[in-house]
Amino acid sequence: MNWAVCRNEDGQVLIQVTLALLVLLLFVGLAVDGGHVYDERRRMQNAADAGALAGAREICFGVPANAEDNARWYAIQENGAQEAEVIIDGYKVHVVASEGADTYFIRLIPGLEKVDVSAEAEAMCGCADSGCGFWPVAIKEQEWLDREGCGESFLIWDDQDVKCWKKEWSE
Repeated sequence: MNWAVCRNEDGQVLIQVTLALLVLLLFVGLAVDGGHVYDERRRMQNAADAGALAGAREICFGVPANAEDNARWYAIQENGAQEAEVIIDGYKVHVVASEGADTYFIRLIPGLEKVDVSAEAEAMCGCADSGCGFWPVAIKEQEWLDREGCGESFLIWDDQDVKCWKKEWSE
């Protein structure tokens, strides 16, 4: 038997284990960084949603001129976005919240130290006209009666009794 052939293959397992560990490390990095970016995307969606809702609420119940500032405040200060682009179109508020998410493993590749993450949301101030005018928030009956153009009927939930009322329009 010739032992010289076996000696030329010494260290072969070391190379295979090193390559396998490298591939395993890449998968772990993908899982960690991908999970972190996904989490940041969820946070940006929350920020965009909060900003859009805050702006629409300001148009409906507050000072409409403050809607853009209020939407930006809720997206950035209250929900952690680095930037918030707010577009107001009539009664619609469109918010794009964004930030740069840090990476941990993939930062070894030049240029991938941060990944830009953004989300957008849109909310509108308006009244419901379907389902007997049901609006999925609770407001005082007098506030509803004082509003114009909010449908012809509304629901009143008094204890366990739900009644549908027709709104009488005064012209």
